Amino acid sequence: RVSAVALEITDLAAVRALVQDRGGPFRLALASDVVYEHRLIAPLLDAIVELLAPCGPTDAGTDEAAAGPSLALVALELRPCGVDLQKVLPEEARRRGFIVEDVTDQVRLYAPLPPEVLGVPGLESRHRLFELRLGISRGPDSSANSLAFSADGSIERQSRSRQGPVGRVAGAAVAEPVPREPWREKGEQDWYTRSAAFWADAEASVSGVLCGRVETSEPDLRESAAFLDAHLGRPPGGGRGGEGAGGRLQGAALDCGAGVGRVAEGLLAPRFSTVDLAEPSRALLAEARRCFSQQPWARHFLEVPLHSLSPEPGSYTLIWVQWVLLYLTDDDLRSFLRRAAAALVGGGLLVVKENVLLNRSRGLADERDASITRSDARLRALFAASGLELCEARPQLEWPDSLLPVMMYALVPSLAS
Repeated sequence: RVSAVALEITDLAAVRALVQDRGGPFRLALASDVVYEHRLIAPLLDAIVELLAPCGPTDAGTDEAAAGPSLALVALELRPCGVDLQKVLPEEARRRGFIVEDVTDQVRLYAPLPPEVLGVPGLESRHRLFELRLGISRGPDSSANSLAFSADGSIERQSRSRQGPVGRVAGAAVAEPVPREPWREKGEQDWYTRSAAFWADAEASVSGVLCGRVETSEPDLRESAAFLDAHLGRPPGGGRGGEGAGGRLQGAALDCGAGVGRVAEGLLAPRFSTVDLAEPSRALLAEARRCFSQQPWARHFLEVPLHSLSPEPGSYTLIWVQWVLLYLTDDDLRSFLRRAAAALVGGGLLVVKENVLLNRSRGLADERDASITRSDARLRALFAASGLELCEARPQLEWPDSLLPVMMYALVPSLAS
């Protein structure tokens, strides 16, 4: 009997109802491209546990024994979704009593026409197929653990009983991956030219600089404000000694990759008496100038790419760098960070807010805008190599699951440098 049922895998009650309506568990479950985001790992595996028949002792010769153990096939793409799926999915499956095997290399495709004629791409290393066999009867705590982010951005397993983390996702020590450097293929000039061309075509608006995701602006600014105020010693909504009118600090802030001034207006202007905006796109900077040039806090509008920006030494209390380091080569990133550190006054702060990969990826290159999303570990290594000390790293917590994770880093010049 063939039937189609709409099923939300995160609703275990609905999954159990399906099994009950059917009159018993299934022998086979197929899941293809379901895990497109790390928070779906635990719900998918919990649903599979409910859908499949537990394989306890059976009498020889029975239909159940002849059918063999219950089986699930999970096909997924190793997307940069916050964790290393190839490692975490098997780990979490084994915790639920599954026997797990990566059977990707056993797949054989048979077609009457070659793939180039069919228009179907072949399997690549990022496509994996896992076989999950439920070889033991599940116990009451077989689905007791799921994944969560800790406050410092690391990944923890958390108990459903809310007893807290029970262990970090960790493996044997291995060599760090060689960072991806896509600008070497066609040269750095081509890399920067393509990036500039992409943003030259962008709409000069908040929607344009956020690639249409305007709903992210408010939570982004709110969590940035909480992070910044914590390091300025400024209570939320309150002032402190040394502030001028309106509760602003008597100092200057530099907004790097300022776009149309979204961060300058929403985050920096309420906190600093002077804000400079640096942005390589002429159209975006023109819109920022049109909107804010008459504001008392807006001082300089600098049309300059980050790899050419050289701020005056000792001139800023804060330098804010958001969603722009991904356009720099590694060498230019280190050079810029050194210049930025020198541009801080004594006790000044450099904040970097970027998309990150929370796994051991070599980096995710996007040919559309000539950008490279680096791993959290890679960014920390680059900060250290630039003579910066990391004071705090904090994840952006309220963020769409479909977007890359975002981290905030508070940095100061190291004493050694």
